[in-house]
Amino acid sequence: DALRPVQRALIRPPGLVMVGRDIGTVIVPDAPLKIWLNASVEERARRRSRQTGEDYAAVLEGMLHRDRRDGSRAVAPMARAADAIGIETDGRTPDAVIDEIVELARARARGRASAGQ
Repeated sequence: DALRPVQRALIRPPGLVMVGRDIGTVIVPDAPLKIWLNASVEERARRRSRQTGEDYAAVLEGMLHRDRRDGSRAVAPMARAADAIGIETDGRTPDAVIDEIVELARARARGRASAGQ
């Protein structure tokens, strides 16, 4: 709650990219483009285990616990915004996902420009 005004104060034209589990639902619910990146918990655990060298099973258990906690917390629970575009990232490279997001942003900007916004 205390960070909400600070995060909102960062938003100025031409805009910015914000990342977080509640950005599109709590911090900037009226954002012109919301992306929900998704990967299976197994894929996320594999990625983190490779990145940190931690044991896969321990990473997986930690992620399952965090997902349960974040999805059920009273303040700003993790939830996909109804108007967010979902992108499944299992088996995809970061560059491929970024390319898709950039194209979505460009298309959205073209649509807003043609609508006079």
